[in-house]
Amino acid sequence: MEVSMLLEIINNKFQTIGYVLKEDDNKLLTQMIDEVILDIEDNYNFKVEKYINRLKYVIANRVVGYFLYTKKSFDILNISNLDFNDSIISSLSVGDTSTSFKVDKNKSKEELFDEFVNYLQSFGTNSLLRYRRIGWSYECKKP
Repeated sequence: MEVSMLLEIINNKFQTIGYVLKEDDNKLLTQMIDEVILDIEDNYNFKVEKYINRLKYVIANRVVGYFLYTKKSFDILNISNLDFNDSIISSLSVGDTSTSFKVDKNKSKEELFDEFVNYLQSFGTNSLLRYRRIGWSYECKKP
């Protein structure tokens, strides 16, 4: 598995919200990549390496979500420095068709942050269900 590929995707995601990775963040990110992959393999019962090209964004988004949650939990992350306003699309127009999205401008930065982290932590659940396998237990009890 190419951790460097995932770190590049993760770094791009951080750039969109204005978080600059520090030197000591890489150790935590590498550990979280392993944790997310193990969590997916345990819960969905398949080897991630087999589908890494299809699941790289699922893994990257979940790692970012867990990373931000961990930093906030330990009060290491300053949410006020992050920029969610540029990342939120309120309307989209293509040709003669326009779509408006419900955006609550009255939410605090912390509420926006929590929603964003929850979204990232659960990102790709439907994609993962596509590859889910049934796990069998071979434990036999002797009478």
